[in-house]
Amino acid sequence: GPLAQHMKCRQRLTCNSLQLLALKEQARAQLQHWFCCQLQLSRYWQSNENIIENCLRHHAEYLRTM
Repeated sequence: GPLAQHMKCRQRLTCNSLQLLALKEQARAQLQHWFCCQLQLSRYWQSNENIIENCLRHHAEYLRTM
């Protein structure tokens, strides 16, 4: 359910090439869900702010190409 999906999102701390490749194989809705979840989590993970912002920038760029 939604809670399980949210907990999965909370475990995604960094973006790496394998994760990006896997995400590119998913549907647009799933990618957007991941993107929105990272936006919410960036409010809490101040210590990982740069990592999260990097991640979001990559996915924003990818969404524009879809």
